[in-house]
Amino acid sequence: MLSMARQAVRLGRRAGRFALGRISAAATALGWHARPAFMIVGAQKSGTTALHRYLSDHPRITPAFGKELYFFSPESFHAYPEDPGYDWFARVAEGDNNPAIRAETLRWYHAQFPVPIPGRRQLYFESTTCYLYFPEVAPRIHAYRPDMKLIVLLRDPVERAYSSWSMARQWTEYPESLQQDRRTFEEALRDELAHLEHDPKTLTTDYLRRGIYQEQLRRYLAVFPREQILIVDQGELLTNHTATMDAICRFLGVPRIARGNAPPRHNVGNYAVPMAPATREFLADFFAPHDSALFELIGREFDWTSQRERPAKAPGKPAPATPKVEVFVPGGRAKAGS
Repeated sequence: MLSMARQAVRLGRRAGRFALGRISAAATALGWHARPAFMIVGAQKSGTTALHRYLSDHPRITPAFGKELYFFSPESFHAYPEDPGYDWFARVAEGDNNPAIRAETLRWYHAQFPVPIPGRRQLYFESTTCYLYFPEVAPRIHAYRPDMKLIVLLRDPVERAYSSWSMARQWTEYPESLQQDRRTFEEALRDELAHLEHDPKTLTTDYLRRGIYQEQLRRYLAVFPREQILIVDQGELLTNHTATMDAICRFLGVPRIARGNAPPRHNVGNYAVPMAPATREFLADFFAPHDSALFELIGREFDWTSQRERPAKAPGKPAPATPKVEVFVPGGRAKAGS
């Protein structure tokens, strides 16, 4: 009985979103639509679902009808022709070089947001985790709205990689799905290392590459001012929840909302088998130089759970100059990288 009741609730919500979507599409066709003022752009498996829901509870903030719109990352579907959205997102990609197609696909995008109510000040937003990852996304978002604010959630890349693989192991959306990863974690890592060595420019289902955050952040810093980017550690969102949410609200320019310091968990991964200690050690060594580059870039270190030694700097060799970016420091001011 309980499962039937839950299914009825889900169907009711889906029907409600469908009806609102029809209304929004009609209003968009007439030129009346909302535009997102900020985005959660990643990283994948770093708490974006939880933050999306926390912000959706704010009375001044309105989310898109669904999470993961993929509008600015149509290449997400290039490797999955079985996906129902493959043809549509191929057309979205054509809009990069065709203004008429871009106008058509933008109408679809704007219809994914509720119709704005005159006189009501709302911030609209969407969350798509692969926006951080694909190189073409940052320039597309900037071309769409140069004043867009961006929230980036980061997680210990060792844990993120294993969480991403565990998710891919459970993908069974299609028969003989191309998305479901049937390899062991270690097999997947060996394959990716070989791919990185022979074809580093082609992005795949990357458990390692998605955790090299500094190369992804530099693409955004190349087109967006530092004050429009807020970087939050997933661990701080969980363990220092109130202060972290207050900082996010300040960044967005909305009043803080009262929340408990023990937030509900969302989209928590289910690991049937724990990561092997040798694999964890390998990943810690692999990510150490990339983490050091990230910390130099953003001007602080994150207290990630898998602590590992950072490679020492060469004596007498100055660190390279890096762009500045706002970083939330719990209980204090934003700190800028130098």
